[in-house]
This record gives sequence, structure tokens and C-alpha cells, in this order.
Amino acid sequence: MVKSYNECQTYFNEQLRRCGVDYFDVFLLHWLNEKNYTLAEKHDEFRFLRELKATGKAKRIGFSYHDGPELLDRILTNHPEMDIVQLQINYLDWNSVSIQAKKCYDVAVKHGKTVVIMEPVKGGSLAILPQAAEEILRKLRPEESIASWAIRFATDLEKAEVVLSGMNTMEQMEDNMRDLPPLTDSEREVLERCAGIIRSNTAIPCTGCSYCVSHCPMHIPIPQYFALYNDYARNPGEDWKMQYAYDALTRTHVKASKCVECRKCEKNCPQSLRIPGYLKDIRKVFEDC
Repeated sequence: MVKSYNECQTYFNEQLRRCGVDYFDVFLLHWLNEKNYTLAEKHDEFRFLRELKATGKAKRIGFSYHDGPELLDRILTNHPEMDIVQLQINYLDWNSVSIQAKKCYDVAVKHGKTVVIMEPVKGGSLAILPQAAEEILRKLRPEESIASWAIRFATDLEKAEVVLSGMNTMEQMEDNMRDLPPLTDSEREVLERCAGIIRSNTAIPCTGCSYCVSHCPMHIPIPQYFALYNDYARNPGEDWKMQYAYDALTRTHVKASKCVECRKCEKNCPQSLRIPGYLKDIRKVFEDC
């Protein structure tokens, strides 16, 4: 949204007003990738962050990041003044070819930065696992929630200062706040096995953030359709259940086939998913049947 250096101050003042504060403990540039980093440099947004810190309006500064380790290394080399890097880290994305969570974490550590972790439970998808993966974890620690394994993985990282977890109930919040033991080497190996099972059972690695929907000119409920398609891929013998849910959803929302392939959704997807292509797959399953 920022179109000039002066607009940085305009938006910052509005953020202070909405939050009812005089300063922020932590202030981040949002969602740096190749495109947004270019914009941040164009509008001198890093200078704005430095000035916020110098005047006490932000105690620490940094950015949230959704791209590869090479660009992250370049940004931190160009801007050593950054205190914090916010990264998507979870045991499913740790060795992912697309997210490259471990490599990005290692770059942040190399530059001596504090890491804030987002998506530790990957939009809630690591709280509900394929049966084979869940059985492995239940056998090891039957008293622990499935989500707690994802939280333990994130909090176990030495340079992780804060783990941001979305919570919908008091039970989830209390579960996330428990004192969790460090992972053992054997438990790390188990989580990698579970990650393999999850990947083999997940057709579309969507986290449900809905950034795509806010930019879709057709207002297609993309995350809901992706969730249905993943259920279909995991349980093809129960496709009639997903078909019923899809038909019910299309009574109040636009069908997947209405995609105009403008690709605005792709440009705003933190997971870099080929969304129009997936929507074609969904159309074939639920509309061309």
C-alpha cells in the first residue's frame, strides 16, 4: 500500500492510533519477498525503520519473510541494523524445497538475528494429521496433543525468541502455554517420518491464510475449496461427502470454474502455490463429474 517514503509515517501514525499506544516494542516490515523488498528499497522503508528505532518509536525493528535463503542473506547483508526476522517454520516445512525453512533459519542465525516463528502449526494443519502419522505420535506420547509436537519443534530452536500460534479456544491456548520438554534426537527422526506421511497425503499445501481471497476479483473461496480437495485426495472412497460439501458451498459462493486466471492470487500467496492450476483440478473433480 505504501507508495512513497512519506506514506510510511502516515500509516505508522494510523497504526499507533488504532493500537492506542505511543510506541511499539517490535515493528516489522510485512512480507518481504523479491517484489516487496524492491518496493521497500524504492520507498526507503528501511531508513524509516531506523528512524523509528532512533526516536524510540520502535524498540526493535525487523521484517517478516516469505522467500528463499539467498534473498534473505542479501537483505541481512544490506541491512545489518535489523534486529528480528520473522520466518515460517514448522517440522513439515523444515526441509521443504519450496519454503526452505531450515536454510532461512540458518541464514538468520549466521547474521546473528533473533528469530520470531510464524505458522508453527501450519495454519492448524499440523493439529490434525493423517491417521498413520497420528498413530506414531500417540504411541510415543499418548498424553500429549498432536499440535504440541509442532509447538515443541518450534520452541526447541535455540534462536527462536517467540513462537506465534493461532488459537481458537481456551483449551488450545492452555495447551500452547504448557512447559514443553525439548525434543530428543529420536523424536526429531519421528517428526521427519511424519512429515513424509503428511506430504504424501496432502495434494495442496495451503495454510488457509486467505491472502489469495482478498485479491481475487471473482471472490472465489479458495482455501475452502483446497481443504475439500485435500480431503478428497486423502479419502477418495468418500468423495460423495466432499461433493456434497462442495455443492453446498457453491450455493453461496462462486464456483472454482469461474477463475479468470488473472493470477493475482498467486502473487499474494505466501506459499507460492499455482492456484489457478489447482482450481482447474478442483473443477474436474467436483464440477465435471
